[in-house]
Amino acid sequence: PKMTTDGLEIPMYFKTVENHFHEFEVEDNLKIALLLPSMNEKARKVITRLSATQREDYEEVKKQVLREFKMTPRAYRMQFMESTKKATESWMQYASRLETILSYYMEGRSVVTIQKMTQLIVSDRMKDTMPYKLKEYILSKEGEEWLEPRVLAEAVDVYVSNVGEQMVNFKHKSGSSGNPNGNK
Repeated sequence: PKMTTDGLEIPMYFKTVENHFHEFEVEDNLKIALLLPSMNEKARKVITRLSATQREDYEEVKKQVLREFKMTPRAYRMQFMESTKKATESWMQYASRLETILSYYMEGRSVVTIQKMTQLIVSDRMKDTMPYKLKEYILSKEGEEWLEPRVLAEAVDVYVSNVGEQMVNFKHKSGSSGNPNGNK
């Protein structure tokens, strides 16, 4: 298949390609050569910036292409949460797309057990319900990692004890908490 220029579709592209590689038992040393002709221009430019060793490693190439298209764990989660069935896709295709996005999200967060998945979902839910300023603070602490619920709760409690509950739930004159998403 041809690689789309829509960053949101890139994970499905890789999933399809990997299914073909598996089906035809493609050796690792051939994957990049087979991939190149179907890649879009932006992805090919990424490959030219890689070292010779990196260009031979399919997983590294995939990682760098996904990074170039800004497909971070947060982007996968957002894409998963906001996905709706497209008019042009069957329900089976929609289910497959959701599974692919979720698996990339879990992989990006290094989740390999049910316990870790549970912690991630709880952590995400906690952040979804935080006032905007508090969430902003926590996201800055997380960086590219994520905080497990107990660590997250501890960080929130320390922050709140230092700045005060009133500052965390600060309301503007309009009555909103300053959160563009409306979380209070």
